[in-house]
Amino acid sequence: MRQVSITISLISCLSLSCSVDQNSTVIEMDRTTGLSGDGFIELGRAVEDARIVLLGENGHGVAEFSELRSHVLIWLHEEHDFNVVAFESGFFECGHAFNRLTEISARQLLYDCLRYPFQHAELLPLFEYVKESQLTDSPLVLAGVDIQAQGFDSNYRPAFLDSAIVNGDATFESDLKDIDRKLYLVADSGGLGDDRYTWATENLGAISKTYLTAAEMTEGWTRWVFKASTAWAERLASRGRMILEDKPRPAEYFQIRDNWMATLTEAVADSIFGQQKVVLMLHNDHARYGLFRNGEHQIQSAGGLLRNTFGADVFSIGFFMGGGIIADNGRTRHNIDTDSLGSLERFFSAQTSTTGYAVFRNNSNKHIRQFADSVQSYSRMGLYRQTMVPANEFDAVFYINEVRPPEYRIPRDD
Repeated sequence: MRQVSITISLISCLSLSCSVDQNSTVIEMDRTTGLSGDGFIELGRAVEDARIVLLGENGHGVAEFSELRSHVLIWLHEEHDFNVVAFESGFFECGHAFNRLTEISARQLLYDCLRYPFQHAELLPLFEYVKESQLTDSPLVLAGVDIQAQGFDSNYRPAFLDSAIVNGDATFESDLKDIDRKLYLVADSGGLGDDRYTWATENLGAISKTYLTAAEMTEGWTRWVFKASTAWAERLASRGRMILEDKPRPAEYFQIRDNWMATLTEAVADSIFGQQKVVLMLHNDHARYGLFRNGEHQIQSAGGLLRNTFGADVFSIGFFMGGGIIADNGRTRHNIDTDSLGSLERFFSAQTSTTGYAVFRNNSNKHIRQFADSVQSYSRMGLYRQTMVPANEFDAVFYINEVRPPEYRIPRDD
């Protein structure tokens, strides 16, 4: 039985220089019984009425974020009846992996669902938990909400299409498979490679019509696979126009992705699996409520779009760190630039030496409110400093004082 202990400190200060709450506790997790202890009591009160909880991360290459968010997810599942875990990973890839859950190991489930930057050994216990939960009265559903081709590089799509469309129209099925191959598969597997961008631009009308026709022929998760494919084609076409016109990537190229992460999360919460309570793991940029900068563009976050739809039923938690080493999306390690750390990190590091959290929503403590309602500087992914008003972006924040890169060598099955 695997157990992991993390000391969680509730930041409930009476002054800005106060010490941590004396009720700090050690949270023990085992994959059978879940979390014990009382370290999340305050958070439990805050999320009591939520239907969608967003768990952010200040960079994809932090081991402690994967560990802690897994603990929070399991606690939300066992104590607050959240029964869907969704990742910032491919909608098709994660869904197809989940549909094959009984046929594959937890390790393969992780690899088939998550893309390269997210394949952390620290997440393996969560995927083992997903499999084990299927034998209980409260099985946990696995989903992805990204339109980008990820996970197992979409190699399962041809076989999926063989079973998804059975309408007797051989010409339509052939056209659908041809379009899908060109948009999703790498060149060595019959795809177009980088040529798909301009091809999508020149053929977007026919592509969208074909996918939407396929969507009308199907239902449930399969229908949404085809709807999401239209968005993928639109994103490729947006980049194709950039190539043809020799211009920088337009704002729509980035905005399409957040629009559809919100749309697919809504579908997961409201229609595909019936009414569900969802925990969504994604980058802080997408989990926040306001705009975030991508290049020269200001992008409306998926979190903000979900808040517009679901209101207070959405609860967003940002995850931040102090010092240490993190990995980028290519798994290259770098030290956190201490000059990039700001007032947010100083506030939390003064209150806890390990891991702490503060709830902003409906918090009447004047010093927490003073911090949360004021402009604070923070380090974005340990690289450079940005500013925000914390309470405008998140309902709560977790902080880890020292972090390390994930372990990318995931243990093989026994």
